Amino acid sequence: MLSIIGFKHKNNVKNYKEYEDKLIDATKAYLNVHRSYPNKGSSISINIKELISEEFIDKKDVVKGCSGTIIVKYDKFIDYLPNLKCKYYKSIKK
Repeated sequence: MLSIIGFKHKNNVKNYKEYEDKLIDATKAYLNVHRSYPNKGSSISINIKELISEEFIDKKDVVKGCSGTIIVKYDKFIDYLPNLKCKYYKSIKK
């Protein structure tokens, strides 16, 4: 029984990670269209609701019960950091 629960948990985490990847792709597209990358040494935050309302991510791809932002940080490179808050999952900040 415990291994089934562990397997289910691992699959759920995988699904959230795939969702984070979709959000990162949508954020990259959003930034390309709006030409609104952060300046070097700073960061910006893009809300998932904004990605949905501007159709960078399809409503059918949204994981129910999740909200959050994608933080776009520019130091030496541009990093995309999903910040998801879901009922059973929370992103790990890097």
